[in-house]
Amino acid sequence: MSDIFDGDPKIYIDENGSFLNFVGGQPVMDSGLENAAVISFHTRQGWSGNSLFPNKINKVGSDVEETADKSITRQSILDLIDAAENSVSWMVENNIASKIVIDINNPNSNRVNMTALISQPGRDANAILLTKNGLNWMQQASK
Repeated sequence: MSDIFDGDPKIYIDENGSFLNFVGGQPVMDSGLENAAVISFHTRQGWSGNSLFPNKINKVGSDVEETADKSITRQSILDLIDAAENSVSWMVENNIASKIVIDINNPNSNRVNMTALISQPGRDANAILLTKNGLNWMQQASK
């Protein structure tokens, strides 16, 4: 997307939680793909807002954060990849994305880097970079 003022308000995540970024009073926007992935990764199972949705397909929640909160081991990294893939599989099932590749690495003792490479039909792939440093998540999307 070339215009930062076209789309849906873009959700950012950092060590203090989620926020919107405003430029000249207008929120920076997202085409919706990044928001969908970030919401899928960071909304825990059993989110109370799901009670507002009568259809199961509209309900969100994953175990990505719960899985990432475990001690960092080879198995927990593999479990985190599975959790992340499962949390965004609905995007492929609903033809929002044609392919999603999740890569996770552990460059030091309390840090986990996650890259979600999301390909949309007929478009270039988007990379969403997430870092869990200690207890906190930070996000950077690159296009």
